[in-house]
Amino acid sequence: MERPEAPRFPERMGKSKGGSDGGGAGWGGGVPRVTLEQFAEALCVCSSGKARVPTSGDPESSTCFSNSTVSVSQWSDDSNVYLLHFASGAAQKDAMGRCSLFLEDLDLHGTIVEFIPTGQRGGVANYSGHNMRVADLCRFLNLLRVQAPGGKDTNDAEKALVECLVKANVMRVDKTTGEFSAAASSNCDGKKNGSTYSHSAKSPYGSEYGEYGDYSPIANESGYVIAAVAGSSDKTETRNAVLHEAMHMIWYGDGEFAERCYEFWQNDVTDEEKKTWTTFLSDLKYNTQDLELVVNELQAYMCTERQMFGGGFGSDGDGRKDSSSVRVVFPKSNDCVPIVKIRLRIEGNPVNRAAENLSVTPILVHPYKTDTFFLHSQKQKKKGSNHESATDSLASLQKRFALKAKQWVPKPPSVGVTCKVVWQ
Repeated sequence: MERPEAPRFPERMGKSKGGSDGGGAGWGGGVPRVTLEQFAEALCVCSSGKARVPTSGDPESSTCFSNSTVSVSQWSDDSNVYLLHFASGAAQKDAMGRCSLFLEDLDLHGTIVEFIPTGQRGGVANYSGHNMRVADLCRFLNLLRVQAPGGKDTNDAEKALVECLVKANVMRVDKTTGEFSAAASSNCDGKKNGSTYSHSAKSPYGSEYGEYGDYSPIANESGYVIAAVAGSSDKTETRNAVLHEAMHMIWYGDGEFAERCYEFWQNDVTDEEKKTWTTFLSDLKYNTQDLELVVNELQAYMCTERQMFGGGFGSDGDGRKDSSSVRVVFPKSNDCVPIVKIRLRIEGNPVNRAAENLSVTPILVHPYKTDTFFLHSQKQKKKGSNHESATDSLASLQKRFALKAKQWVPKPPSVGVTCKVVWQ
C-alpha cells in the first residue's frame, strides 16, 4: 500500500520571515507559522480517515518543509517551537517512538532499542503526543549511530524527520562525522528560554531521583523544541492533547516558570503527594527517576486535565459516569492495548484503575490508528479506598498548583476559544 502524503497547512496560515525570528532562513519565505487552533484543525481527520489537506492549487503543496512522512510548522507564539504533523499515527510512532522510550520510558529509558516493543510493553512510545528538545533528539540519534542495534541506525521515518528539521534550520548534520547537533536558537538568553540552573549542578530539590537527581542530562538547556500529536476525528480530544503539549512547550521555553514549578514540587508538595504523583506516572510508564520529567508532567497535567483528579477545576460535562476515554496508537491490528492513558469515571468520580480491574471488550482497529473507545469497570469504587484517596489527593494538588500557575503564566496558551487551561 502506498504511504499517504503528509498533510500540509493552508495558505491562510502565516509564515516566518526566517533569520532572527526563527528557523527557515534562506528557504523561500520560511517555515509556515500556525496558531495552536490551526495546528489542531489540521490534525483532525475526515470520516474517510484521510487527513485534511489543501487543494492542489495551494502554494503550500510544494513546501520544502514537508515530505511524505511529516510536515513542520512553527508555533506563532514562540519561534523556538516547531509543531510536527505526521501523515499517520504509524509514521509518528516510527519517527519519535524510539527516542521517547530512550528519554522517558519507565523500563527502557537510556536504552537504544532496535524495535519498539508491541502492546503495553511499548510504554510511552504508544502515546498520541510527544515532545522533546531538539538537543535531546540529537543525543538519541548520535547514540543510535554508534550502537546501531541490529546493524541499523535511523529508520525511514526518523530520516524523514531529520530531513525536515535540517531544512528548517533547527538541526545540523556534520558532513564529515555525520554527527547530529541542535542549531543555536534565536532567543537564548539563559533565563526566559531555559532554567538558570546548570544541568551539571547538584539539584537543590533532593537526591531521591537517582541518576537524574540534577534534573536530566541536559535538563534546562536553551534551544529549539518539537511537539507532535497524532491526528484524530475527535476534535475535543485533539484540542486537549495539543493544549497539554503546549504546556510542555511553555516549560521548555520559560525558565522562570520551570523554576517556580520545581520550587512548588520541593516546598508545597507533601511526601505523600509526591508518592501519589510518581505512582500515577509510573502507571503511565514514565520514568519517575527523572526529576525534570516528573515535574514537567505535573505542571502539564495540573494545568490542563479536567477529567481526572476528581474533576479538578471542571469537567468535560459529557455526563458519563462509568466510562473512560483512552487514546492509543496500536502497533498491529490484533494488538489490543487497553491501558495507556486511562480516564475512568465511576459514579461521577474519575479514578485510575489497574488493568485487572477492567472488563474490556476487544476492539479491532486499523493498524496504527489512533482511536477512542470506552472501558467499563466490573468493580465499584469503595468509599475510603486507596483509589479514592489518591484521586482526592491529586484533586487538591491540582487546585493548589493551578492557583499559583495562574500568576506564573498570566497569558497561558489556548486552542481556540473553548479549550483553555483549568483556571480559565
